[in-house]
Amino acid sequence: MTHELPTQDGRRKAEIVADIARLVGSPPPPVAHGSREPKIILCIVNDRLGLGFDNARSKPELAQAICLAAGVPWTPACWSRPMTLTRVGLLHVELAVKNLVAPLA
Repeated sequence: MTHELPTQDGRRKAEIVADIARLVGSPPPPVAHGSREPKIILCIVNDRLGLGFDNARSKPELAQAICLAAGVPWTPACWSRPMTLTRVGLLHVELAVKNLVAPLA
């Protein structure tokens, strides 16, 4: 089953990170002050889903790899400098995780 990118989503970054963690059966990692998403959520997704990407990649590179593995587009709107994922980027990662988990369910 393939999910579509949401057009409206009022969740904060911390809520999206927590939802991604739940999708892969992990407790949510803490999100730092200022809504900076932790890289560990990407490492958790990579490890739990057995994707085999190098967790030493930057956040945008690892997020992009996860998205592309699931056929989810990765655009410049998904990240900003310095190496931060945007809310849009997190939504793309969440969609990727949903697409990757669906065949396993």
